[in-house]
Parts: sequence; C-alpha cells; structure tokens
Amino acid sequence: EYRVLKDYSASTNSAALWFNQTHKDPVLRSLFQNNMFRIALSLGINREEINHLIFLGLGEPCQGLLNESHPAYVEEINKVYTEYDPAEANRILDSLGLTERDKDGYRLRSDGKAIAITIIAFNHQPTSVDTGQLVAGYWKDLGIKAVVNPLEESLLWTRLEANEFEVLAYGITDGVEPLIDQYHAPLIHWCPLWRLWLDTGGKSGEEPPEEVKRLWEIYTEEAMATTSEEERNILIREIMSIHSENLWIVGTVNIPWM
Repeated sequence: EYRVLKDYSASTNSAALWFNQTHKDPVLRSLFQNNMFRIALSLGINREEINHLIFLGLGEPCQGLLNESHPAYVEEINKVYTEYDPAEANRILDSLGLTERDKDGYRLRSDGKAIAITIIAFNHQPTSVDTGQLVAGYWKDLGIKAVVNPLEESLLWTRLEANEFEVLAYGITDGVEPLIDQYHAPLIHWCPLWRLWLDTGGKSGEEPPEEVKRLWEIYTEEAMATTSEEERNILIREIMSIHSENLWIVGTVNIPWM
C-alpha cells in the first residue's frame, strides 16, 4: 500500500515577468515605471490558458508573492490583477495616451516608434520560454509588440548585470523562506541601477523611489534583526503588499504542490 503526500514547494511562480525599472531607453523606462502600464499588461495575460497549455491545469494564477503555507500569506494580495480582462487592459492603455497605432496595429510610443518589448529567458527553462511566448501573443492583442529571446545562462546574467534587458521571464522561489531567498528584494532582475545605488550607499547607480528603499530597509535591517516571529511576519506581509501595489514583477502561474 502506498500513500502519496504532497508538500508545498518553495516556488511561487514558474515564470514571472520582471520589468527593468532602470532601462537605458528613457521612453521604455517611463512606461515600465508607470504602475498602470504594468497593471494593464498583467490584466492582459490569460493565466488560465497558460495553466492548461503549459502546466496541464495543475497550477494556479497568482502574482507569486508567497506560498499558501506561509503565515504571512494573504490571498487577496497574491491574486491582485491576475484576472484576465483585456477590455480593461486596453482601456487603461488608452487612458495613458497610448492611442495612436502603426499600420500593423501596434501602439506608438511618445517618440512615434511602435512599443516593442523583448522578453529574455533562460534557454534551459522551457516553462519560462513557453510562458513568454504565450504572453507575447496576449500583449499583441493589446497592441504591444513583444518577442521572446531565449539566452544561454552566462549571457543572460551578463545582460542583467549590464542593465541591458527589457523584461525577464524567470521563476520565483522564495515562497517558504522569503527572508533567505529574497527574490522580492531590489534585485538586478528588475532594477539593476537601483540595486547598485543601494549596494554602494548612493555612490553609484540611480537613487530608487521610497518604496524600494523601504524594501531594502526591511530586508537588510528590520526583518533580520527582530527575534519576534509575529513582527517578522508583519514585515514580510509589508514586503508583499509593497509588491502587490507596485507590480514590478508580474506573476503568471505557479504549481504550489511539488
């Protein structure tokens, strides 16, 4: 007789989308730093279809903030903007003034060029590559041109460290021990120059906004210093709330049981 026991995985997203907040192109940077732009692109993703096509229906749509087993988990925070609502996504993009389109139907940037996004992914992570391909199709329906560029691991890390990327498709695995794995800390995955500023005490890079400084403060000082589990969970919940409000990382689908 056999008994199968399922346990929660540390993974909270099999392929999330990390928007480079310090991109060198000032127009793309302005779009990526616009919270409503990121919300629109999140609402334009059909996560249920991704779940069924890539994960055999075993996953669940979420932003990838915490595992359900964690005492700081809040479902409303983890599921924010995960519904598929392309009509609302298009309405938001129109409200941002992105109403002009080229002959192929792609929305135009403020400089008259089509909005085009390259999604990079590890070539050995097929779920990230496949999810990125589906996301590119959903964003095309919103008038956003996107292509997926799978890269070898060392080249991908070189791009991240050099701030030479637009959007990264990459998993998140800090759902059980977020203060150890720190995927939601300010990382080169989504803000290379902000992270450099924080690492160097403001001597290099670019100064981040207050919310990002607050994340850094929690990770490097408060959460690590407290001996109170209750206080630690309050701080972890604050981390997740900051991310759900700002959506620098847009989650897709996760398989919580592994």
